[in-house]
Amino acid sequence: MPTCGRCDAHVTRDEPRARMRFRLFLSRIALASSPRLSAHAKLRADRGQAAVFASAFDEDHRMQIRVRYFAAARELAGCDEEEIHVEGARLCARDLLSLVAERHPRLSGYAERMRVAVNGELTSADHALGDGDVADVLPPVAGGNPVALVGVRSTPLSIDECLAAVTHPGAGGVAIFTGIVRDHADGKAVARLDYEAHPDLAEKETTRVLAEIAQEMPGVRLAATHRVGELAVGDLAVVVAASAPHRAEAFAACRLAIDRIKETVPVWKKEWGPDGEAHWVNLEESD
Repeated sequence: MPTCGRCDAHVTRDEPRARMRFRLFLSRIALASSPRLSAHAKLRADRGQAAVFASAFDEDHRMQIRVRYFAAARELAGCDEEEIHVEGARLCARDLLSLVAERHPRLSGYAERMRVAVNGELTSADHALGDGDVADVLPPVAGGNPVALVGVRSTPLSIDECLAAVTHPGAGGVAIFTGIVRDHADGKAVARLDYEAHPDLAEKETTRVLAEIAQEMPGVRLAATHRVGELAVGDLAVVVAASAPHRAEAFAACRLAIDRIKETVPVWKKEWGPDGEAHWVNLEESD
């Protein structure tokens, strides 16, 4: 399949208009390269070349996706299925859920908990859809909410609480991570930590992170709690638990959850030394 050297667009026999514009584009390049053209004529040719290039490829980056809705998703959308025409060269499963939530406002409050299957296969949130794909929007199954517990609190955390939240008869493996305040960091002594969280966004972002992982790894169940306020050395700062039918998935989901929580959830840490000096972690002046 011929491919344009400047982009990922393809010119095929099934796209006669694109092929015609592509040939016109090539002819403009040859015209602009002619030594016999005046500077003004070359400028006009260059402009024509850019316009043809844009029309040849940008206009043909349109996808048609057949979207089917099941169970509660069907009732919220108010239809069994629909054809969606998408402008642009790329659409992932996460984007599709956002798109259908905009089209059907009753879906918007549930979209993050739904999964997408493409052409009969469950996919991750980052899976790229293609023209002509069939996408199924799937609500949570009867086995329960895969995000079993999310909490940001000033009271001491409980490992047993997170363990109980993810334990169920179908879980053959449970992995638990605990983050504990240690007495040193970067070669310096630490006397205590202060944690501060955004009052609205911390739990919402934690829920989003766990829901995304549950979509990427069907069959896992997750829980996460984070403490805020003043913590002493030895206190639990965060507890994450993940269950799955097998241990490999439980380990992977637990690791993924704590890594993404640390990366995106708006919780800030302030370290205090024995001498009373303190600093916010990861806060550095710009060069």
